[in-house]
Amino acid sequence: MNKTGKYIAYLFFSLFTFLAFMASCTAENEPEKLISPGDKISLSISFHSAQQTKTQNGLRGTEIDLEGEKKIYSLAVFIFKSGTNELDGKKIINRELSGAADDQNRKDYKEVSEMKDIELTAGMRDIYIIANAPDNHFDGVNNWTSFTTSTELLGEQKTYGSKIDDGTSGETPIGGEVPEEKYTNLVMTQSFKNLPLNSGAEKHYLGYTENGGIPSADSPGTPLLDGDKKPIKVELVRLVARVAIQKISFNLPKSYEFETGKPTSNFNHYIDGVFMLNAKNISSYFPDEFSTSDGNFGQGNTEGYNFLVDKTTNISANAVLADYLYKPLSFPEYDIINNQVPLWFYAFENNQSENYPTGFVIGVKYQYINPNETDIQELKAYYLLSINREGIKNGKGHDFIKRNNQYGLNVTIKGVGNLIAGYSTKSASLRTADILSAQEDAGVLEIEETVGPNLFPWTGDIYK
Repeated sequence: MNKTGKYIAYLFFSLFTFLAFMASCTAENEPEKLISPGDKISLSISFHSAQQTKTQNGLRGTEIDLEGEKKIYSLAVFIFKSGTNELDGKKIINRELSGAADDQNRKDYKEVSEMKDIELTAGMRDIYIIANAPDNHFDGVNNWTSFTTSTELLGEQKTYGSKIDDGTSGETPIGGEVPEEKYTNLVMTQSFKNLPLNSGAEKHYLGYTENGGIPSADSPGTPLLDGDKKPIKVELVRLVARVAIQKISFNLPKSYEFETGKPTSNFNHYIDGVFMLNAKNISSYFPDEFSTSDGNFGQGNTEGYNFLVDKTTNISANAVLADYLYKPLSFPEYDIINNQVPLWFYAFENNQSENYPTGFVIGVKYQYINPNETDIQELKAYYLLSINREGIKNGKGHDFIKRNNQYGLNVTIKGVGNLIAGYSTKSASLRTADILSAQEDAGVLEIEETVGPNLFPWTGDIYK
């Protein structure tokens, strides 16, 4: 037999041997079918909120319930095809009462720690996660447009809910549901872009940090890993920041010239209100992502805003009134420890702070009697404070209002300043690009600021 004939004989023999081997295989030892792009798969996610570190600064009268404030009571997960924004999968877990109550008779919800078996198809996917949103808020989402619309409606939530007869809430608070009777935590979010849910496995896992990224050692499927081949963590962070003035004190000269050439020591003062300027009411809904719309700025007091807005270049001329950004007062001084109404507010992350920094306005009324006169005169002065303007210099890593952070300010007023209502000529010299810090630079104000995740409670209106 020539060489060509031998080669053909060997070829037929090898083919016969292979076919015989395949025929001997049983169904039990057939290789598992690999998932192809577009095939049905599932994703399970394990959740926790960003780790909080207690700030030891003496600002709190009682311990902060760190574990309680970061609990997750409801979850909504939406999965879109990367690049096309086509909705590929979703799952929602609404609040469910646990039946338990605390010593204040507040009802608690069941805590949620994971979401199992979200159905989707294999491929590159974008994942959006929202925790503690109002119940049924995302029920109607069926595409990218309705998702973004529902997400941006979270910006319309107010600070607190209002109870109505059927037991539901009226205006939903940023925290979610009826804080007067039930526990409520702030909305938290997270997102992941271009996750490879195309490993060929039927089950995928995200956020499981044990067992190499799977729920248990014998769980079938593929964990999602980061660039260092470690399981990706899912850290949910709050949608908003909380800011507060914690103390307002005065260190005024013994004699002051309220009117030119008439110095007097016969005067007094009282704080009549505090409100916010350039407070974002729509902004970043997911960490490291800003909204496609810059949204509006809120301001808390129309009278004060109208007086100030035309005297500076860095107060938004299009701010809308938000009455929850204002607190009326009537104190000669203010200290959060000694007063019943904490001066704290919620604000969204401000990605325009370079031009429009978020700030506080303190309104103070002065009463005085000039020498050789008996009539009591009165004037209104405004004091403007930019929040966290020295953040980078002070090692905080940012110099704007950032989500999931708290900002506490202690303020000492050392002079009347130039922002006096009814005296527009005195305000003209302050028309600068940095008016929210001009009074501090001029020595009229002295500000001490603390930045951290837990300076005071995240929810409710009770300091101690």
